[in-house]
Amino acid sequence: MFLKHLTINRRGLCAFFIILFAIILRIILISQGWPETNSDEGTLGLMALHIAYRNEFPIFFYGQGYMGPFEAYLAAVLFHLFGPSLFVLRLGLILVFTLFLVSIYLLISQLFSKNLALITLFLLSLGSNGMLSIQLRAIGGYPETLLFGTLELLIATWLALSFNRDNSTHKGWIRLVMYGCWGFLVGFSIWTDLLVLPFILTTGLLLLVFCWRDWRTWAPICIIGSFLLGILPLIIYNFTVPSQESSLSYFLRVYRSDAAGNYINHIPLVQKIAGTLLLGIPNATGANPICPNHNLPLFSLFSHSNLDCTLYQGGWSLCYLLLLAIAAFLNSKALWKQRHERQSAIRYFARLMLLGSACLTILLFANSPVSALDPWTNSRYLFCLLVATPAIIAPLWEQISTVDLSSPWRVKLLAFINGPILIYIAVIWLMGYISIIQAIPSTQALNRQQEALITRPAAPSCNAYLLRILDLR
Repeated sequence: MFLKHLTINRRGLCAFFIILFAIILRIILISQGWPETNSDEGTLGLMALHIAYRNEFPIFFYGQGYMGPFEAYLAAVLFHLFGPSLFVLRLGLILVFTLFLVSIYLLISQLFSKNLALITLFLLSLGSNGMLSIQLRAIGGYPETLLFGTLELLIATWLALSFNRDNSTHKGWIRLVMYGCWGFLVGFSIWTDLLVLPFILTTGLLLLVFCWRDWRTWAPICIIGSFLLGILPLIIYNFTVPSQESSLSYFLRVYRSDAAGNYINHIPLVQKIAGTLLLGIPNATGANPICPNHNLPLFSLFSHSNLDCTLYQGGWSLCYLLLLAIAAFLNSKALWKQRHERQSAIRYFARLMLLGSACLTILLFANSPVSALDPWTNSRYLFCLLVATPAIIAPLWEQISTVDLSSPWRVKLLAFINGPILIYIAVIWLMGYISIIQAIPSTQALNRQQEALITRPAAPSCNAYLLRILDLR
């Protein structure tokens, strides 16, 4: 019994040190001024200053009507504790990402195994330029969407697994509280960033399928009440503005327009697919290095100068989609076999919902104009794919973890192939971090240029002025 608990504690201790390792890596980067800042981050920092020292309470990002400034409110609290600076502004993002790592560890421990959860933590502790820049640049909506989406699936899975017709009164109250937490997270995450919608749809479906008897209790009331509380800022805004300025109108204009805000009538589907496969998915999921956007023009993909970029990044995306399809097939097959075993069926269904969230995220991105016009910059809209990482690599790990000397030769062959694939992903993400370290001097040089621009007698630019407010060094 003691050894059993010791094993559990050892895994928990490993998870703690991996998360600590991830925190240290990210603190090193932001302490060195990486990544370079931009005007969006300056705007968020300005909002945090207004919240902290002018008692202002904005509902959305300045100039927008559909994206809640959760990061600005978090930064305002940290400004009171440590003083305003770009480092402190980004420190809140590391806190959010840490909570995401804890949540995904708990989720994967429920759906798969603690060993896979540890491997997932290790992989997510690393990352490429595209992944880490979104994690560490305070431009709003991205790290918290990872956290909220994971928490929604974690709570929905717990509610499904713990469902019992004969729940006691005490357990019934606990379930109602958890329903309330899920409803609040749904409302709050919609206010924060609509990128979370795929997770809301899939976790809602999980609750509908396996917890439908709870709809006869107070659960729906708890969900609706807490949902309205979470989305209250959005409701207040939309009741006080004309319809053309509503959050839905803002969102549709952004979704149907290019990066400059111009409405796009029609873009060839092949161009959207090319942008999604050659730049969007690779940049969001850690391919390293990523070729510049101009190296991948649509109709010269197979020219001699662009062939390497096309093959590498296109191959990365195709392998990602292949792993996703294999995982979906295996879990669907297992779900059908275990459909009469409730606990197993719930786990396989929840895995499919995790994969479904990734599919919906990709489809929504591929259907938007930015996937064709500027997939390099807008690959951040695919950032939520990181949540599905464990479900995608699970078939690789399960083949490795179950092989032994008595296994058939086919199983051994698959394990021999799958092992290097996992190692390759880890090496690529590790190389991405190393390349960032090597790029820090150039980022610091850019920061010094910004500082020199600020100290000139002439009027500084708007972006430089915002950087000065944050006391950038």
